[in-house]
Amino acid sequence: MKLEYLIIGCCLLSLFSCSIKPKQYSTNSTPEFNKILLGKWQSDRGKTIEWLKKHRNFSKEKIEKLDRAVKFGTMIVEIREDSTTYTYDGETTVEPNRVIGSTSNTVAVIVRNPLTNEDEIRLITIEDKNTCSIYVDWVDIKEFFKKIK
Repeated sequence: MKLEYLIIGCCLLSLFSCSIKPKQYSTNSTPEFNKILLGKWQSDRGKTIEWLKKHRNFSKEKIEKLDRAVKFGTMIVEIREDSTTYTYDGETTVEPNRVIGSTSNTVAVIVRNPLTNEDEIRLITIEDKNTCSIYVDWVDIKEFFKKIK
């Protein structure tokens, strides 16, 4: 009797799994999305610290320590059709754009972490036409950027 239930359960499972398809995301952004994302962006220290205060239970001292270590407000990111240039702490790095998916206001990209020299996935969210944020998973924060060009 138990074997029959197991066989029926496996049949139902295979029937359902065949009909479920994972959601497909576009790897090409819309022209409007590209128009907003392309350009030069500067880290927005004020918005990033405001977000930390609102969404993370960090003490004032911890925020100050993180700000000194990361130097919010100093990174410049220039996004072009085929590559992205990062300027931070006197160093400039150019990487090819490696978009792995996008929605109407978010794009997932693969970037090389200069500290670990390993690939990481970053989510860039368009907050409005002059503001975007990048989620940095290893510190669980969103860093905000303002469009400067």
